[in-house]
Amino acid sequence: MKPMPTLFRFLSIVFSFTCLTAQTLQLEDIWASSRFYAKGVDEIRWMQNDQQYSKLEEGPNGTSLILCEVRTGNKISTILEASRMVKPNSDDKIIVEDYQFSKNESCVLLLTERRPLYRHSGSYVCYYYHRNRQQLSVVMEGKPVYNPTLSPDGKYVAFVWENDLYIQEVNSTQITRVTVDGWKNKIINGMSDWVYEEEFTFTRAYEWSEDGKKIAYYKFDESDVPEYGMDIYGKLYPSRETFKYPKAGEKNSIVKIFIYDLNKRLSVASDIGEETDQYIPRIRWTQNSNQLMILRLNRLQNKLDFLLADANTGKTRQVLQEISDTYVEIHDHLYFLKDKKHFLWLSEKGGFNQLYLHSLVDSTEKKISQGEIDIVDICSIDEVNGWVYAITAEPTPMDRSLIRYSLSGNYAYPMHRSSGNHQAIFSAASNYYIHSFSSDYTPPKIILRDRSGHEIKSLESNDTLRKEIQKIALGPKSYFTIPGGDGTLLNACKILPNDFDPSRKYPVLMFVYGGPGSQTVKNTWEGPNGLWYQLLASKGYIIVSVDNRGTGYRGNNFKKCTYRQLGKLEAEDQIAAAKWLSEQSWVDGERIGIWGWSFGGYVTALCVTKGEGIFHAGISVAPVTNWKYYDSVYTERFLQRPQDNTAGYENNSPVNYAKGLKGKYLLIHGSADDNVHLQNSIDFSDALIRANKDFQMFIYPNKNHSIGGRITRLHLYRQMTEFLKENL
Repeated sequence: MKPMPTLFRFLSIVFSFTCLTAQTLQLEDIWASSRFYAKGVDEIRWMQNDQQYSKLEEGPNGTSLILCEVRTGNKISTILEASRMVKPNSDDKIIVEDYQFSKNESCVLLLTERRPLYRHSGSYVCYYYHRNRQQLSVVMEGKPVYNPTLSPDGKYVAFVWENDLYIQEVNSTQITRVTVDGWKNKIINGMSDWVYEEEFTFTRAYEWSEDGKKIAYYKFDESDVPEYGMDIYGKLYPSRETFKYPKAGEKNSIVKIFIYDLNKRLSVASDIGEETDQYIPRIRWTQNSNQLMILRLNRLQNKLDFLLADANTGKTRQVLQEISDTYVEIHDHLYFLKDKKHFLWLSEKGGFNQLYLHSLVDSTEKKISQGEIDIVDICSIDEVNGWVYAITAEPTPMDRSLIRYSLSGNYAYPMHRSSGNHQAIFSAASNYYIHSFSSDYTPPKIILRDRSGHEIKSLESNDTLRKEIQKIALGPKSYFTIPGGDGTLLNACKILPNDFDPSRKYPVLMFVYGGPGSQTVKNTWEGPNGLWYQLLASKGYIIVSVDNRGTGYRGNNFKKCTYRQLGKLEAEDQIAAAKWLSEQSWVDGERIGIWGWSFGGYVTALCVTKGEGIFHAGISVAPVTNWKYYDSVYTERFLQRPQDNTAGYENNSPVNYAKGLKGKYLLIHGSADDNVHLQNSIDFSDALIRANKDFQMFIYPNKNHSIGGRITRLHLYRQMTEFLKENL
């Protein structure tokens, strides 16, 4: 369920905080204030020469785009003055929301006036600025377009408008329509359909070749995909939003890959086989602009083929295949080396997520990384010096370290390896990197370093936030293990009231996410969200989180043991953890609660219905309650199709256990949740009513899966706080 990781990163509250006294900390401090927000350095964009970066600078006349020197941060020059940030033939200012350079940096694309489509996609009104000609032009006559990008040589802008792919020349503003069959809820060219956007995590469904002479693009035929509709309120007659949403076992879009030659003005189809009930989760150009790599995944997602396509003919040959007894993970870590003979790929086939070097010519491969640890992210590939920089889950699964691996596979050097969370953003040639470190009680410290790890200067110390934290009483947090349903030791953490008295018995609130590959027990600064737990701790609650079986960063066997029985082991582990807690001398066994959002809301619903009364209260926010209602890609990855695994669906649906509800229960959902549909909570509430069970329910009008907005979030957490106050 890909929404889970995305939402989880946004909402995951891992008790990394401390609490103000009950007299000073209010919900408004958490959800209606920026007092505890950490600062970052997101405005830096590395330039290709590795000695400069660009950023937007606010001034008295508006926003300018400037160049700065990396080591000093001093301004070098102005690329585009604020006075020139004006719409052509108008006096209206351009309010830049984002920008991008062409690869050769001759042209800049300015993105403005974003209008959201789904959770991740949206349209922009775009302008491009030619640096040598010092000319500002508008894209597609100022119409809102999707997925705009510049060609690597800066000669063209590609974009999607009304489901068709277009190319606009920078010099002449001439527009070429690449496709002509775009049709809402039927044919999509150059942008992804709903399920690809959500689960394969991309919205731009086209790629420029390295020389800028070709574009490879997706064509989605979603004609036969069933539609989902939801009402949007606020008018006399609510409007109806409908979109194609393939639920588990239902028909998906038929996907084809085409390669368009800008000189020939001709598209050729790539050979991806006769099967149409399959996925194409990635396409990537190699360093050779006549070769396109196409990743082909079967519907059950346990076989991944790497197809190398000839860009002129569309013919393909298989260069690699991965087969799994469960499923193959899809990610963005596919890199082609400049020798045009090799590529790098992260794979779990050896039991842990490790880095492999593969040949494009034959079947040879080499394992670059070693050890029983999971690589979390690839930061940079430095081919000149033969290094790969990666973030790993070590020294414990709760930590993140920066490790440098040799491309030869013979050497690994820990750049930053310690308890806590290390992250890095490297410059284009890996000569510099922005190093961020945080931990439970340490807000992010951000430092500019050279390739050897030597500090050049501090970019952000977050001293102001640090001083605010020093004003509050720190509640002790600790890590420990809890036996799961089968005795497996599970990573857990707890935060105690600041005045904890071991001779007393305290109520416990457990926070669960629990989805495949996720993690709530980790040593990092999570932002102001965790303050809510501290407010509860200040009121006498102990907060506990447990990473059940199926969660990430402990290898394949631990993560994939929930295959075909999603929810079963997760709930068993949370229930076992609650029973273990109830036996501790400092826990009031009659006052244990649990809550979660999305997948966590699902596990919570299972716990309060299958837990035989161990939970006195539970809160589910935006939960899945029947996996038949969720999308095909995510659900079938872990459960297969309903027709293949009926028991896996029925045996782990909270709807089928409604009569087992014990304790108090609060069910919350957004009415415009295009991800986990309101249908889930409606169906579960109907089952609870038929079982004659009392519960509370709250619907947030026109809110999506995140139930966002400061006032809305404040309102939401006030409802949950009052519910816990009254029932736990």
